[in-house]
Formats: sequence, structure tokens, C-alpha cells
Amino acid sequence: MGDARRVRWLAFRTPEATRRPSYSTLGALLVWGGCLVAALSAGSHGGAQAGGTLDGDLRVRAHGRLEHAVVYLESVPPSPCRPGQTAVLDQRGMKFVPPVLAIARGTTVSFTNHDIVSHNVFSPDGEGYELGTWTRGTVKHRRFTRLGVYRQLCRLHPEMTADIVVLPSPYFAVTGPDGHFQILGVPAGTYRLETWARGYAPVRRPIHMAGAQVQHIALTLDRERR
Repeated sequence: MGDARRVRWLAFRTPEATRRPSYSTLGALLVWGGCLVAALSAGSHGGAQAGGTLDGDLRVRAHGRLEHAVVYLESVPPSPCRPGQTAVLDQRGMKFVPPVLAIARGTTVSFTNHDIVSHNVFSPDGEGYELGTWTRGTVKHRRFTRLGVYRQLCRLHPEMTADIVVLPSPYFAVTGPDGHFQILGVPAGTYRLETWARGYAPVRRPIHMAGAQVQHIALTLDRERR
């Protein structure tokens, strides 16, 4: 397992226990064969991974680096993931954790509450949903089958917000505090890279990956025009 032994498991799980995993950092995320598996503590490093690596930094023009931005690839081959991917959006310290949760389409999200007070979860986006109100220790589940961004809100505490970003590809990352991201195990080919960050205009550009190369990229985002 190498450096994977030092991984701190936080939010995501996969049922693929029989495959031999190879691990790598995605800023704050871990990918296994192109599938989202776990959140990583900062500074972790992984072992070898088949396919190419897209290593990048994301900045906001004139304002430095940007955390919690989503970077993903479109037009990729079918995902090697099996059905049953799961992720967790927690309510802890009167906040949604993480504030941005990126998932592949078909993922089931478990909504947990670790606060001593009751919380509620609903979203007005897409088809909209209301999961109700529950106390500490209760878990609600929802499978996301439509692409898009779903703002998560709490009727009891309107200051609490988060975003679930449902993506068409398992090749994605969420930037860490330093704006850095990595997407590993990308098969050779030409793709379209896209970004999402609330309040910022998306960036779209073609990316060509050739075998097991490491490709470095720098991205600059501009604020959305009102």
C-alpha cells in the first residue's frame, strides 16, 4: 500500500474491496482507478497509477488561489466504477462538511448530523428535494442521477449552505487550500477540461493526455459578471 497507509479516511467509501487499489492525491480527494474513494489530509502522496496525471493549480485573477473549485474532464471513456458509489455530506459545527462535494452521476450521498441540535436538508435546484429534519446520529440517503449543481440548505439554520456537484465523469478533483489539484489514471486521449466554482465563470479547454505522462496546467478564473 506504500504511502496509502498514511491516508486519513474522511468522507467517501467504495464497495470495490476486491481490487488492488493504487492511491493518489487530488488536492483534498483520493481516486481509485478513476473512481472517487476518499478525502485525503493535505500533503499525502500516492503510489503509481496507470494512465496519465493532470496536475494543476487554479487561481482567481488578481486575487490568488481558490479553494473548493471543481475541475473535471468530459468525453472520457466509460467509468471502470461499479454501481454503488457512496459519499458523505456531514453537518458538523453548524456547517455542511465539505462545503463542496463533487460526485459522479449515480452516486448515493449519505447525509449525517454530528451536531447536538437538529438539522434539515433541502435543495431547490434541479428536480428539488426535501429530506426532512433529524437529530444527531440519524442518516438520510439520496442517489443523484441527474447532472448539475444542487445547493444544500437547512431550514432551521439558513446560514448553512453547501453545493453538491454531479458530474458526467469520474475524473475530477476539488482544489485544496492552495488551489492545487490532481486527476490521476486518465486514459490516453483528447478531452475537454471544465471548471465549476460558485460565483466564477467556468473555464473550458481541450486537454490531450498521452499514456502515463504527467501534464501540468495553470488555470485562471474570473468572477461572473452580474
